Amino acid sequence: MGKTANAINPRKGKLEFVVSSALASAIAGLTTAETIDLTSIFKGATGGDLSRDLNKEYVAGDDEPLIDYGTRLVFSPYVFSFVFTNGAEQLGTDNLDFWSIMKEILEYTGGDASPQFIYSPAGGATGDMEYTTDPTDTRLTNLSAPVGGVSDQNKVQCTLTVDTPSVTESSAA
Repeated sequence: MGKTANAINPRKGKLEFVVSSALASAIAGLTTAETIDLTSIFKGATGGDLSRDLNKEYVAGDDEPLIDYGTRLVFSPYVFSFVFTNGAEQLGTDNLDFWSIMKEILEYTGGDASPQFIYSPAGGATGDMEYTTDPTDTRLTNLSAPVGGVSDQNKVQCTLTVDTPSVTESSAA
């Protein structure tokens, strides 16, 4: 059977982690401001849904509500899944260990540790849609413990939950 015009592209999504100079200064394990490609360990993503608050008000005797749409658009948190070899993946100029750095960012309580992520569901080729989290107000809210055992020999899986007040859409260059 041939491809249809609406066929889903089977390419793997692309995820990049932006290390700003402020983040590199705040986190001991980071020294270089750069954009790190996490695609080699990235498994998939959920979330990032856009919704608008609304209020339904019922008037006595009416079956239909009056609907008042809110002015705020809200993004649901992204949940990124990763599969990696604990302690053996060396990413970016600083050869960061993914689990250790994300844990350090999650534990950091200062105001400058805002990790930024660039997610392209179609793979990040030229023209693909990209979604970039807010550069100054993105927060890690959950880092699941690695599933599958923690050793330097075996692949483990974990998820990272990222909450952001805004997402910028653009096309990959």
